[in-house]
Amino acid sequence: DLKSKIEKMENQMQEMSLQFETIQKELLSLKEPKVSTPPSKRRHSSKIETVPLSPIKDMSLPIPFTGSYFNGIMDYLVKKYGIEQIYSMIDVSASITEETDLINTVVPNPRDREPSFIMNGGKKAFICYLFKTLRIKPTAYSIQTTNHPKKSPVHLTDWIVETSSDGKKWTMVDRRKNVDDLNDAGRVCTYVCINPGDFCSLIRITNQSSHEEFGFRQIEFFGDLTI
Repeated sequence: DLKSKIEKMENQMQEMSLQFETIQKELLSLKEPKVSTPPSKRRHSSKIETVPLSPIKDMSLPIPFTGSYFNGIMDYLVKKYGIEQIYSMIDVSASITEETDLINTVVPNPRDREPSFIMNGGKKAFICYLFKTLRIKPTAYSIQTTNHPKKSPVHLTDWIVETSSDGKKWTMVDRRKNVDDLNDAGRVCTYVCINPGDFCSLIRITNQSSHEEFGFRQIEFFGDLTI
């Protein structure tokens, strides 16, 4: 009769449905062959993570000095992450300071017409940059002087640049004596580190002259960066 035929058809449909589910599961369980992505098409994650103190060389990004004074590591980071995020990635400290926000020496505030860093304290006074989530191997750096006139004691003449990974053991990567390159307002010069050393999280610049003050408007670093 009609009722028995309908029941038979429903049973057949249920069996077919079960068979389809079984086949679907078997297909999903099959592993797709791995396809190697060409290096040129791979993308680096933009997520910021803490990098080990001894990073793998393949993780480093070279940003050498190519002739542009301020197209270096800081410029790269600002373009990649934005100024606001840079403030959480870098800390700047100094022995004795006045009239400045120290972060402006690496990320100048566009609303500040004459940003500058000036320090009192004479010989051994320093400014220090802490890269919290990144590691840098500096090979060169550019310095731009303040708007102080020629022969002002504020301009750098003798200094050392040191790096560290823990703030305890420091390595001198550059030393300058009796330099006259920066002895005027708005001067910009780039210096190649005599001993680049290894990757670090701290870069410290220490005054070595007898002048009571020293300072500069902006600094940019070049070298290898871990991201």
